[in-house]
Amino acid sequence: DLNNAIRFEVKNVGTKTSGTWSFTTILPSGEVYTSPVQAPLAPQARVVFTLGFYLNVPAGEVVKFTNSLSITGDDAKTTNNTASLSVVVE
Repeated sequence: DLNNAIRFEVKNVGTKTSGTWSFTTILPSGEVYTSPVQAPLAPQARVVFTLGFYLNVPAGEVVKFTNSLSITGDDAKTTNNTASLSVVVE
């Protein structure tokens, strides 16, 4: 069984349908998950992902997740394609 999970949303905040895309998540353990290629997203469309993973750290420790998107075709605003989040383990 996986003992942890992270849920995140990917949204097309643009005005045009995206190309195909994929994402890479760097988990707190250092393990890297790369998604399969995803279908294009229409403007304002969103999809929610939940990734399960193992992590053996003590409560109170701060861990970091980083997600990066790779899009096929034009992407007018690439500055919003990477996000990091730090959380305290409970």
